Amino acid sequence: MLRSSAKNHKAVTVCVDPSRYGEIIADMKKYDGATSHALRRSFAAAAFAASAKYESAISSWFASQPGLEAPACAA
Repeated sequence: MLRSSAKNHKAVTVCVDPSRYGEIIADMKKYDGATSHALRRSFAAAAFAASAKYESAISSWFASQPGLEAPACAA
């Protein structure tokens, strides 16, 4: 859901870090209940980074399991 929200950042604000809620609230006060594109884009970048970190951890776990070969990545 994070990736799909981030991909739709033109209309969606996605937040993966509760410590940043204040930024959203401030933006919403400034923009009459909406958020700016700059904030949504910044938050989308953070969501993609969090998603990539999560996917990398899963891939590493699978690669470390006995009897499982790491899949070859197609270019």
